[in-house]
Amino acid sequence: IKLDSDYPTKILELSGTAFNLIEDYNEDEIYTWDYIMEQEAKMNWKLNHFGDPNPYEELPELKIFTYDLNKLMPGYEAVFDKAFNFREFFRVWTNDVQKDGKEMPSTAKEGQFVYEDDVRKFLDMMCISNDENNYPFSTEKYRSYFRHSLWMVPGVKEAKALSKMLHEHPVFGSGQFNIINIAGDGDEEIEYKDALEAVNKGIGPNPEKTYSITLSCGKLTTGVTVKPWTAVFMLSGSYNTSASTYLQTIFRVQSPANIGGKQKEKCYVFDFAPDRSLKMVASATRLSIKVGTTVDRKILGKFLNFCPVISIDGSKM
Repeated sequence: IKLDSDYPTKILELSGTAFNLIEDYNEDEIYTWDYIMEQEAKMNWKLNHFGDPNPYEELPELKIFTYDLNKLMPGYEAVFDKAFNFREFFRVWTNDVQKDGKEMPSTAKEGQFVYEDDVRKFLDMMCISNDENNYPFSTEKYRSYFRHSLWMVPGVKEAKALSKMLHEHPVFGSGQFNIINIAGDGDEEIEYKDALEAVNKGIGPNPEKTYSITLSCGKLTTGVTVKPWTAVFMLSGSYNTSASTYLQTIFRVQSPANIGGKQKEKCYVFDFAPDRSLKMVASATRLSIKVGTTVDRKILGKFLNFCPVISIDGSKM
C-alpha cells in the first residue's frame, strides 16, 4: 500500500497455501501460522494457560485415509505415472467417435458412464457392511458421522452422470442423502454464489438431521466455509495434482462447527490415490520449514502426528 511519496511502498501478501510466494521472500520476511502450529497450540494450551479457555479447542483434527483403487478396481492404471486414472474410470459417452475412441453402443446413452458397472460397483463397495469392513458408508455410525461430504470428480459431465447414479443407488438414493451437484448442467458451471446457496439449502438449517453429498469439479474448494462438511472424497486429479489445489480442497472440511450441540472434533479425507496423498503431505510441510531447504523429517513427523495418513488395504487398515 503506497501511503505517501515520502514513504517506501510496503506490500503484505497473504496466502493459505503460499507455494507460489514462499520462494520469493527471505526467511526473515516470512511469518507462518500453519496446521501444525495450530494443533500444537491446541494440545499444549492447558500446560501453558491452565484455567483459561482454549481458543483452538474448536479446530478439528484432520485424518487422511487412502484406498488403492488400482488394487480394488484393476485396469485403470495411468500409463505415465502408474496412478489410478480417475478421468478414464468416470469417462462418459459423448456420441463422438473421435472423443469416445469407438462407436457408442446402441444400448448406451450420451452422458452415461462408459464403465457404468464398475462405477456402480465402486458405490456399492463404499457401503458394504461386514465385521471386517472400514469403508466410509459401511455402517450407520459411519454414515451418521459423514452426513455431509464433498466429492471431487473429474468434470461437469462426470458429475452429472454420478449424480444420476447416486439418486438411483439403494443406499445413497433411498431418500436419505440429498445429492447436490454444483458442477453445473451440460458444459456450464453454475455461479459461485448459486453453488453455495444450493449446498446450504440441501443441508438445511438442522444439519444433524439431514444427509447430503456435494459433487464438485472445482467449485467451492477455495475461500468458502461449509461447516457441516466432515469429509472430502478425492475422486479426481492425478499424481501431478498441484499441492496448493489439493490442500485448499481438503482443508475445506476442517472448518470448526457445532452441529446439534456437538463439536466437530475430527474431519476426514478419503483419497483413492495413495502415492499422491504422501506427496501432498510432504509438500504441506514445506510451508513449515525454512525457505530453500528440503523437507525436514522432524516437521514431517509432527504433521503426521496431527494429520495421520492411514492406508486401507482392501477393506482393512
